[in-house]
Amino acid sequence: MHALTKILIVLAFFLTLPLTGLVVAYTSNADKLVAANERLSIEKRQLESAIGGDQAQHGQVLASKEAEIANINALLTEAQGRLASLERENENLRVELNQQRRASLTHSAQIDQFNASVQMYAELNRAQSDELGALRQRELEKTRREIELTDRINDLDGELIVSRETIRALQEQIADLRETVAGGPAIDGLSPASVQVARAPANFQAEVTSVDRDADGRTILIEFRAGSSDGLAGGMELNIGRGATYVGKAVILRVGQNVSVARFVDMGVGERPQAGDVVRGSTL
Repeated sequence: MHALTKILIVLAFFLTLPLTGLVVAYTSNADKLVAANERLSIEKRQLESAIGGDQAQHGQVLASKEAEIANINALLTEAQGRLASLERENENLRVELNQQRRASLTHSAQIDQFNASVQMYAELNRAQSDELGALRQRELEKTRREIELTDRINDLDGELIVSRETIRALQEQIADLRETVAGGPAIDGLSPASVQVARAPANFQAEVTSVDRDADGRTILIEFRAGSSDGLAGGMELNIGRGATYVGKAVILRVGQNVSVARFVDMGVGERPQAGDVVRGSTL
């Protein structure tokens, strides 16, 4: 045999010795391993059964959790949408707030301008009030002056009327005296010399009932409701008026108890007697 082969045989012999021990040990432990393997198989099946139950339960839990997650996702989506809406609303509110602030600034400026206008108008009103007061004062003074002038004019008009009455009365007296000197005609049976100019009672007045002319048409005759019962007599002079207007003078010609006739004397005031005028006692 070759040497190498011998060496290999020797080595194989020495190697088989531990393998023999191992085979013996393996044979002795094979039953134990089989029993252990059987026991492990049973435990494996139990574990698989438990794992199957756990997996089913876990599946249910997982399904429940997935449903819950889906609900949460839905709620999250809704919340995100609501958040986006709120953000948009917030942005709109910010824009509106800025607009309101700008409007507030504008309104403040307008209020300041309005206050300045009000103050200016108040000053103008005060100035106008002062000017109006001065104008009223001047108007009052003017009115008072006009009243004084009007009173003075009325006094002068009264004095003028009295002067005209006096002149006319003197002219009538002169005319009567001339007629008396010339031996003029008698009036209703009385001679001119017998007709005396006398004053009627101071408080006497009566209404003219009619106005006419004598036969020759030159003399205006007036009739009024008053007579001897009122203290009147022939030759008395009366004043004729129409409201505040002076018409002229009248000299009584005929006197009855309650009716008298007088001759109109034109005093140059441009008026003529008419029914409704009032005759009063002369103050001259």
